Amino acid sequence: MGGQQSYPDALARQEQARLAMRRAAAGLDGTKPVIAMGLSGGGIRSATFALGFFQGLARHGLVRHVDYLSTVSGGGYFGAFLGRLYGREALRSVDDVEALLAGPRLAREGPSAAGIARDPGSTYRDDVLRYLRENGRYLSPNGSGDTLLGGAILLRNLVSLHVTLAFFTLLALLALQLPYILFGLIDGVRTPLLRIHEPVLVSPYVVPALAALALLVIPSGWAYWLVGHARGVTRRELRLQLAGPVLLVLLAGFAIHLFELQGRSPASLLAWTLGLIGIITLVMAGMVDRQMLRRWRLRRPGERNPADEQASRQRQKISQLYLLLLLVFVALLVITLVDSAGASIFWWLFAAEGLDIGLTGLFAGGAGLVGVLAAVQQLVTRFVPRTEKRPPAPKLVIAWAIAIVLLATYLLVMSTVAHGISQGYRMLTPAVAADVGAIALRAGFAVFVLGLVVSLLGQLHGFVNRSGHHALYMARLTRAYLGASNPRRHRGPDRSVLHVVEDDDVALADYHAPLGEAAGAAWRAMPLHLINVTVNETIDGRSQLQQRDRKGIGLAFGPCGMSLGVRHHALFPVAGSEGGADADSCTVLPEDASAYRVFEFRRRGDEPRCAWERLSIGALVSISGAAFSTGLGSRTSLPISVLSALANIRLGYWWYSGIDPALRGDNQPRRSAARRLLERAFPVYSFLMAEMLARFRGTSLAHWYLSDGGHFENLGGYELIRRRPGVMVLVDAEADPDYTYHGLAGLIRKARLDFDADIRFLGVEELAALNVGHLFGSLEQLRRQRNRNETVTASGAADAPARSLRHFALARIAYADENTGTAGGEHWLVYVKPTLTGAEPADLAEYHASNPSFPHQPTSDQFFDENQWESYRMLGEYMADLLSREPVRGDGSWHFASRLRGAQAGHAC
Repeated sequence: MGGQQSYPDALARQEQARLAMRRAAAGLDGTKPVIAMGLSGGGIRSATFALGFFQGLARHGLVRHVDYLSTVSGGGYFGAFLGRLYGREALRSVDDVEALLAGPRLAREGPSAAGIARDPGSTYRDDVLRYLRENGRYLSPNGSGDTLLGGAILLRNLVSLHVTLAFFTLLALLALQLPYILFGLIDGVRTPLLRIHEPVLVSPYVVPALAALALLVIPSGWAYWLVGHARGVTRRELRLQLAGPVLLVLLAGFAIHLFELQGRSPASLLAWTLGLIGIITLVMAGMVDRQMLRRWRLRRPGERNPADEQASRQRQKISQLYLLLLLVFVALLVITLVDSAGASIFWWLFAAEGLDIGLTGLFAGGAGLVGVLAAVQQLVTRFVPRTEKRPPAPKLVIAWAIAIVLLATYLLVMSTVAHGISQGYRMLTPAVAADVGAIALRAGFAVFVLGLVVSLLGQLHGFVNRSGHHALYMARLTRAYLGASNPRRHRGPDRSVLHVVEDDDVALADYHAPLGEAAGAAWRAMPLHLINVTVNETIDGRSQLQQRDRKGIGLAFGPCGMSLGVRHHALFPVAGSEGGADADSCTVLPEDASAYRVFEFRRRGDEPRCAWERLSIGALVSISGAAFSTGLGSRTSLPISVLSALANIRLGYWWYSGIDPALRGDNQPRRSAARRLLERAFPVYSFLMAEMLARFRGTSLAHWYLSDGGHFENLGGYELIRRRPGVMVLVDAEADPDYTYHGLAGLIRKARLDFDADIRFLGVEELAALNVGHLFGSLEQLRRQRNRNETVTASGAADAPARSLRHFALARIAYADENTGTAGGEHWLVYVKPTLTGAEPADLAEYHASNPSFPHQPTSDQFFDENQWESYRMLGEYMADLLSREPVRGDGSWHFASRLRGAQAGHAC
């Protein structure tokens, strides 16, 4: 993929103008190579390590040299904190930002920082860093009280979700009862259910289910062998194939006539069924293959038969028909089982045990189900793999089993309630024929009332996002990281993340170009912050965006616009202009209107009307960190989505993109009439069903399901590869205890496939040739390695934890359309991996000895105490200091600090 398509001139010009302003405000040379940093996902672990890493850079005056900041998930926590810091009134220059991050041990040479660094009485710096440390448990900062409050909120959301789903489910189940209830009323049947044995009742839907099997599924499967066999079938063979269904029809007719089979006897029913199977088989075959009786004879070996392609299409058509009819049969079978089981359970609870015991059992079952679903929340995360692969087979089987049991239990409870509503909690008996009319009246009235309720609830778009974990997660995250630099949080008693304080969050436009008296001057030196999320897509919507294995595509929000996949962009007005990202106009790329364009907005005159839902920085960062949800990108699977939906583990967000899919013409995906009706009449239920069934249509609809950016690419490097910086620093703090580098491997593959960029890491000999072998190592040297001299205790445990040999790796990036021999074509990747070599400060060694999984403790741990928080922060600071303090020598060596400053061995690059 060429650079022109992936990084069009219009986007490049806007970002270059922004970079020029940023560098001028930072006092930097505008011609220096672009420096970019990517901060990986990993929750609070990644955020805390990134904080320490930037503190180490600040003490060497290197933060000001960062042009781009691309963040994912936990890296976005710190990225948003840093960006919000630039926009605060108290910070008047990039010197203030570096002084605040560096703390009292500022090591940068040059003039002392203004403002904070110059004012020894200022406590703002200490307040900001102390606030971050105190909120290491940002989800529960005040202990059990916060945990109880959070648990109560989650329980409320869980109950609210299932109450909303219950209305829709009861409406569907009662609507399914109406046909046979009304038939019983018209026909005078005393009971609408077929009773096999006293406690077991069978739904009348068993009749259409068996009819579908006998008259649709079996004939369509048999018809496959009669159609489309152009090569290798002679007329004689064709006659033999057709003889089967013809003889079946003749035998059935002969049996009916000879034995005078009449009425509803089993023999009569069997004879008529067999005859219809033969007739329908011939009809289906004839409808699909109209040339069935005029076959081509056998050709000579090697000779092409011109009818082969038509035969393939005919076989495909009949196979698709067979699948459709098989699904119809399965749906009818499920309806029969659920309806029959619900009626039988109702009879057992109320007719056999009585009203009081029945109601008690029903409510106990419902409450128990809610409790089980709450417990399932703790299990689902264990089924989600860390890598981009699907869950392993054993976990997938267990997930399927739990999902089927829970879903079946839920449907049985709802079916029992539905029968209780229609029958008025009294079992209909053959002795009470008049009750059929009462049942019909109750069922019809219930369907009417539930239809009104569902129609109202189905239009509440806000419910689908607020009923999950997104609102709570966003609130705590925003107050902990964006609120850390808010002076209002340090002036009064409301320091807790439980309290709402003005000026924590900020709109996207004001974040990149703050206006008004509250904005300081430091924002002009702010790096261009790219926030990465994933658009989930498990159903091909003709988006032409991604391979099916990915099940999602990256979407980045930046100061100049949005980038989706490789070549789709929507550009905002120039940053800092009136309206900025909130303006109601934008530029859509590619510019060719005849090409497929994702951002096909409705137009107002000649300009696209960009009426997309404006998201704040807090919302974007929380969406970027939505690690556990019903949509997981390439890791999405149906059983996990069912479990996540039922347990309400839903951190994703349904975002209104503002696009109009109808403007794409032939590229608009085709949807069934029932699907379109559900989406228009009940959009909320459409979204919830899509989450539960893992049927995400990506960008083919106006609403996109957004989740963690790490579900597409977890290091933040994808958008940086697009921009081809001179030096790219990737801080990979994702959970990787086995050092498999799955996040890095995913980036390397996507860079090669999408941008024709080859990332090649240097080996030990190449690093030695650059005189950096003592600092950088191969990827193998970054892995934990046992010391050959270590001893093993009697218990079998090593007396010293495993160590790595290096902290950093170095790679070259080569683009297929560039001459890498020129200075402009030289691209470096500095890979930073949290590792321990044994030379770290004593407190880190002690913490590692007590916590062997450090520095790769699981991402599910989002409750850092002071020791844990400080250990990750200090490790980041130590590694940044180690990377930055190398002296600049004039022997042609590769040095990190000199590269960031735009010089190599004291000379300009």
